[in-house]
Amino acid sequence: MSSLVVRVGTPVAAALGLGITASGYFAFANYGASKFGILPAVVPGHDKVNVEAGKAVELWAFFYQRAAVHFVSASLTASTSYLVAGYLYSGSARHVKSLLFSASALMIGVLPWTVITMMPLNHELLATRDSVYPSGRELTIDEAEASWGRLGKWTRLHLVRMACGFASYSLGLAALVQV
Repeated sequence: MSSLVVRVGTPVAAALGLGITASGYFAFANYGASKFGILPAVVPGHDKVNVEAGKAVELWAFFYQRAAVHFVSASLTASTSYLVAGYLYSGSARHVKSLLFSASALMIGVLPWTVITMMPLNHELLATRDSVYPSGRELTIDEAEASWGRLGKWTRLHLVRMACGFASYSLGLAALVQV
């Protein structure tokens, strides 16, 4: 790390390191959540634990409400850090700025993607959870089918966020190697 600080200076090294850490956390934690834990149990086609739809939505909401804070924070931290590193970088490898600004754009792009494409779906799933959870009632067949469809769609849309996280992380690492 000392040679990185010598090459680019402490503020750039700190911002780049924080960007790589935050985008790595975003990417790998999302990947992990999608492969083990609650999500595989509630995603259609992975229901080897035989969870009924109402319970699947309830478990998804449990995950979502805890994960949202972490992933929004990681996205904002990575985006800001890469932006600062790109702004401050004054080394001879000019394409490093492009790598850092691109990494920043990918991470900040996760937020409008989530708000525009996923937030309506999130609200529908949370409304379903709220209609089931307090009363303990089971979903009707139509509600269950709709819930499984929403969970499947949510999972597909979530892949875009994971791809952005991994791309941003990779660009950050590429910038680190270039400086």
